[in-house]
Amino acid sequence: MRTDDIALLAALADAGSFSRLARGQGVAVSTLTRRLAALEAEFGLQLAERLPAGLRLTAAGARIAELGRPLLEAAGRITMAADALRAGWQ
Repeated sequence: MRTDDIALLAALADAGSFSRLARGQGVAVSTLTRRLAALEAEFGLQLAERLPAGLRLTAAGARIAELGRPLLEAAGRITMAADALRAGWQ
């Protein structure tokens, strides 16, 4: 599991559909579906229900996204700190 996998799950929860997220990220829907399938295989869990008009996270997917959001925020802060350190800030 990588932080971008958790970011995908959180973004899917927010977007509510593969196509909406794909348009927003400028990627193919098939790329997103493959990434989600790989994450589901890694966890051994179904993380999202595919619906005729979009998708919704399963209880497992919602829980993982919920737990992952603070991780994503921390990763962003770490990146900002590294940038500041490179720029000579303390």
